[in-house]
Amino acid sequence: MAAPYLSMWRLIACIDALLSRRIVVDEKIPLQEFTADVIDDALNLFPPNSPSVRRVRAALSAAYDQVWSPNETLTRLIALRHGCPPPRTNYHVTPRGRHFYIDLAWPDAMTAIEYNGEVHYKKRSHYEDENYRIQLLRESGWDVHVLVWRDLWDPARRRTWLDFLAGKLGTPSAKI
Repeated sequence: MAAPYLSMWRLIACIDALLSRRIVVDEKIPLQEFTADVIDDALNLFPPNSPSVRRVRAALSAAYDQVWSPNETLTRLIALRHGCPPPRTNYHVTPRGRHFYIDLAWPDAMTAIEYNGEVHYKKRSHYEDENYRIQLLRESGWDVHVLVWRDLWDPARRRTWLDFLAGKLGTPSAKI
């Protein structure tokens, strides 16, 4: 088990990934879908007081089943740690009849966080599609804040988006 060697957020991201998608080997062999119950049953095969089992159980309790990237997990965990209410992850919306998923959404406040990783800047078509999608979201009333890697790690930049969320969601301002 990797549990003793991973930071807690990375362990949660691993479980998010297991819960979020069907795992396929060689694009041909689908494996059993993982659910929290499947993972819990597997953990029951190990000594219950094992440090790894305790860490995985803690991570499982913090995992979501609709998270599609580790950086979405990290963004969600940072927002929760700073007092934001739990977001909806990969929330389905249809502005102008187009189907999109918002990385982190607070639908009652029409507030969204989009995390743009490497794929969004390395491929021109992804960059163009993402900008179009964000514009449609904004035109339909969503207040969207777009994040990149440095926004998660740089304290001043992290404070900016956490203050954005605090203002939109009525939570205390970030103390970083």
